[in-house]
Amino acid sequence: VNRMTSVVLWLPAVLVGAVLVWARASGRLGTKWFVALAVLVVAADLFRAGMGYNPSIPESVARQPATPAIRFLQAHRDQRFAEFPQFVPNMLAMNYGLQSATGYDLPIIKRYDTLWRTYLSPEYPTQVGGINGLPLSLPNIDERRIHLLRMLGVGYLVEAPGELPIPLPGLKLAYEGPDARIYRITGAAPRAAVVGAQQVTDGGPGTLLALGAPRFDAGRLAITERRLPGVPAVATPDRAPRPAGAARIIPGDDPDRVRIVATARRNALLVLSDVEYPGWKATVDGREVPISRVNYALRAVPLPPGTHRVDFRYEPLSWTVGWIVSLVALVVIAAVAAWDAARRRRAGRGAPAA
Repeated sequence: VNRMTSVVLWLPAVLVGAVLVWARASGRLGTKWFVALAVLVVAADLFRAGMGYNPSIPESVARQPATPAIRFLQAHRDQRFAEFPQFVPNMLAMNYGLQSATGYDLPIIKRYDTLWRTYLSPEYPTQVGGINGLPLSLPNIDERRIHLLRMLGVGYLVEAPGELPIPLPGLKLAYEGPDARIYRITGAAPRAAVVGAQQVTDGGPGTLLALGAPRFDAGRLAITERRLPGVPAVATPDRAPRPAGAARIIPGDDPDRVRIVATARRNALLVLSDVEYPGWKATVDGREVPISRVNYALRAVPLPPGTHRVDFRYEPLSWTVGWIVSLVALVVIAAVAAWDAARRRRAGRGAPAA
């Protein structure tokens, strides 16, 4: 549905553009009219970008003021949160610059979707399981789900007002008010962790199974699907050594970049509990390093001993191709315009005197 919708939205501008090019090439449309209509088509197409679902609603009505619970989450935005029961999808994260572990904006990365639905919402194993199955939600909460939330770096659980308190070990009440109840998830892995060991599995299903082991600690161990060089391997989670260092994310609101200062006492992996996705690149002290997938869907880079500056940047190939094509198109348009102007001047000089 999303792919077809994208095509349907894209086709009208393409068809109108093709008609304009044909009309100009066949001489049915003059240069001035062609340029004016082409600019109009491009402007109309770009105007649609970022409109959202309800562009006619005034922002003063659509955007709610921050409540004390939201301000609490903003003060602890170095860790993610999850909502229980489900709030309006992504309402808190999108409107207030917070780090939510759930997601509604499609496409959802397949591996993250599989990981989430396997352990955190087995009630909705597929996106086509009804309206409640579309977003990644937390329909129930128990010790097993808390264990996986820890691995994903989820430090806080937000409970809707009016719900009964959650009497589970591992949850400590951190805020209570008329707008929400917020629990701190004890032992949650930091969003960026320096781990000194890996447990190698035989592939995706084996990795999923290893993540559910009760003694798995994402702050000490990374689950890998191939042996990563330089970091010792252990057979079971209880053999993982203590954390190999610590990391601190430099605050910033750029969604296309994550900057980290990390200290490793020995060869280690810096594990960032963000989804591993094509287009992300990483440097350590300015030197580009490969990004590896760990813990089934997350990303990691190797770290030698010492203190380092790590920079994750989103630079997809599509962006590079896009600006190159745009630059070439601009050069071609400028060349055609210059050629047409020169042709008109030559024609003017060759016209007979009145």
